[in-house]
Amino acid sequence: MENLGIPSYTIKNSNANIRRIRKRIMRLEKASAAETKEYAPAEGFRVVENVEANRLQVFFPCKPPAETRQALKRCGFRWAPSKGCWHAYLNN
Repeated sequence: MENLGIPSYTIKNSNANIRRIRKRIMRLEKASAAETKEYAPAEGFRVVENVEANRLQVFFPCKPPAETRQALKRCGFRWAPSKGCWHAYLNN
């Protein structure tokens, strides 16, 4: 008769899991309501916050200098030849 009921390990931390899932749902709803935005912070390039592709894209009119390319790589950007831009995932 000792084994009847729900094992204690299955219900431990359930309130924390509920809070975590609620926060995740709120973040997903906020992300789905977002729209694609375009910025032109300086002459010669533009930045697009592409929500549909979940990417932050940086477009240059020509190949940027080596220092700029290295800085983009250090910040997690990668070259996307199919799009013709440098891009990184949108995240917090």
